[in-house]
Amino acid sequence: MLRLLSRLVINHPRTILGFIALITVALGYHIQFLQVDFSIEQLFPEKDPDRQIYFDFRENFALDDDLFLMVYETDSVCSPANLELVRHLTWNLEELEGVEQVYSLTNIDRMSLEEGLLTLDYYFPADLPADEIAARKAELLEHPFYRNVVISSDGRLGGLLVNVDDDYNTHTARETLLDEIDSLRVGIPWVWHDAGLPIIRTRYVQYMNREQAIFLPAAMLISLLMLYALFRQGRAVFVPLTAILVTLAWVAGLMSLAGVTVNIVSFITFNLLLIVGVSNGIHIMVKYYEQLNKGLDNRQALEEVIRRIGAALFLTSFTTATGFFSLIASNIRIMQEFGVVLAAGAMLMFMLTTIIIPALLLQIKPPPAAIIARQAAGTRLKAAQALGRWNERHPRMVLGASLLLLAISLGGILRINTNAPVLQDLRPGTKLADDLTFIEEHMGSILPLEIVYHTGVPDGLLQPDNLNRLHRLQRFVGELPTVSASVSLAEHIVLLNDLIGSGEHRIPLSADEVADLLALYDQETVESLVNFTYSDGRISARVENINHQQANHIKEAIHNWAAANLPPDQAVSITGATLLALKTNEHLVKNLTYSFFLAFVIIFISMIILFRSVKLAGLSIFPNVLPLLAAAGFMGYAGIELRPTTAMTFVIAFGIAVDNTIHFLARFRQEFERNDGHYRLAIRTTLHTTGKAIISTTVVLLLGFSVLLLSNFVPQYQFSLIASVILTVALLASITLLPVLITLARPTLRR
Repeated sequence: MLRLLSRLVINHPRTILGFIALITVALGYHIQFLQVDFSIEQLFPEKDPDRQIYFDFRENFALDDDLFLMVYETDSVCSPANLELVRHLTWNLEELEGVEQVYSLTNIDRMSLEEGLLTLDYYFPADLPADEIAARKAELLEHPFYRNVVISSDGRLGGLLVNVDDDYNTHTARETLLDEIDSLRVGIPWVWHDAGLPIIRTRYVQYMNREQAIFLPAAMLISLLMLYALFRQGRAVFVPLTAILVTLAWVAGLMSLAGVTVNIVSFITFNLLLIVGVSNGIHIMVKYYEQLNKGLDNRQALEEVIRRIGAALFLTSFTTATGFFSLIASNIRIMQEFGVVLAAGAMLMFMLTTIIIPALLLQIKPPPAAIIARQAAGTRLKAAQALGRWNERHPRMVLGASLLLLAISLGGILRINTNAPVLQDLRPGTKLADDLTFIEEHMGSILPLEIVYHTGVPDGLLQPDNLNRLHRLQRFVGELPTVSASVSLAEHIVLLNDLIGSGEHRIPLSADEVADLLALYDQETVESLVNFTYSDGRISARVENINHQQANHIKEAIHNWAAANLPPDQAVSITGATLLALKTNEHLVKNLTYSFFLAFVIIFISMIILFRSVKLAGLSIFPNVLPLLAAAGFMGYAGIELRPTTAMTFVIAFGIAVDNTIHFLARFRQEFERNDGHYRLAIRTTLHTTGKAIISTTVVLLLGFSVLLLSNFVPQYQFSLIASVILTVALLASITLLPVLITLARPTLRR
């Protein structure tokens, strides 16, 4: 196949380039339609009962993710001047398109009984005498629904709770809405802190878009500088870069045509493919100059490049694609799409760089002999001879150091924490991360937790016995560790009965009394807490930034309470975006672990087929597994939790890191045949020739990943750290440990 490809490229370069240009223009046109979607629902497992419970909840009740809280710091929350500012801001917010409702100090309802009549007023109306403000504030601080929502429990902070219209809850709409809100707050001299899922989602996307606009060009600039530093020639920079950019355009266009979005997982797609492309370009250019230096003309040199380096590049691209494609084992759609896109992109990168680079080089005169000689000399690792001798003289030291690293790594692996909390994606110092921490410390929990009490019969929640059960359950939930505010229909009825019913702080004794109280109450509030048939009641609570283990404790405690206190025909369900996100993390870690083993098996089998030696492929296992174990140990010692992004790093980095081994073994096999089966001489020559390409591509990979160290997102930062450890150890293992193992084992190679 490679012979046919080389003939086509060598004999028809302009035709092929023209055909590729036409496809690039066609696919490039569709890039403008590539969608960005960072909705959290994409991360929910496709086949999971908890997912269905969550969507059933959304059908029966208002969304649990359409509220956000704006907390403000000022000198005196309830001063007349500040209340007037809140009043005007509330009015302006309610006029914005996309805002369904706003709750603030100046528009929350205060129900009172005066001379036997129910009176409904605001806590702080515009005409409230100044001497009554303190009493109203004290009264408000005792209210179970408004405390730590519109005012902090210590009375020093204020808050505005904004309910976003369900049909307006998209990224574009939310971004527009938040921009309008920011413009309204500009003239108010307060310090603002924002929290809530609409805020988190929108800010996350903004951070990611901003970083993508910086990191991809930065990675490209690093690649340009690295290529120039290696080859000191414009053609060696711009020819590979052209092939890479064409491939990226194809991938983006195909994603658009296939309806695949850029999302919270796939937004690093182009950075990864760029790094893979530069690695391919370096190997091709190194081989090109090596062939020219042998006295071949331009056509002959490029034909040899395709034939000689093509097989190794195909396998390295295949192993990289296998690592990516193994993500399809996940039961989360966007993770599957990410794996398919990366796998297809890696193979496209192989195909297009192998075609475009030689085709373009055929249109350019080869460099002068002096430059060719310099490049050929530069392709040889100067320290390779010394390295080869050192490996030969100190094999036990190499093996001992490797085993010591293995032991240290195993110690770190035992320390890995698998309980990552929901909100730990942003590094401290970012505005959103600091706001979330501030609000959780001063206003309580911010993440939604939803419990649904199923009575099993229509109008079941009009029965006092069921309302008492709902009320006891709500109180139980509110007392659980990490859970703060909770609200249910039962709590509202108790307050109504205290105010306008029997005057007692309890559930009424008859269904008729319950119905009478509800008839006098705000129907919108009632409908948000019960379903249409009054058979199911909602307990809406707020929970801290919990981890998976804490979530399981909460669920277990609630289910145990239900088993002990509810009749057999009644039940509870526990849901919410918070719990489902944690369940997703658990699913992903398990699936990615499976994906890693799947990728390992496929790559190992591929190496057996390529090198036609089970022993040689077996020898490569330890040098390729050691970097992964070292990275896992590093995670344990550094306190990095095992989360989806860190687990995904192993799958992706393994497919990339194994490339060093493949290039080493491919060259070793060639040199082994040339040197009549002399192992040490073949290893020395391999290090002397292929060493620079291996080291150079690893450096490019490390520099490409290094830009993510500047990311505001903890997962991207940790991804860069772990990938760097894997690649560094993989490089050292391929040029020290692997040669020692080959020398000691002396595998039989079929010619």
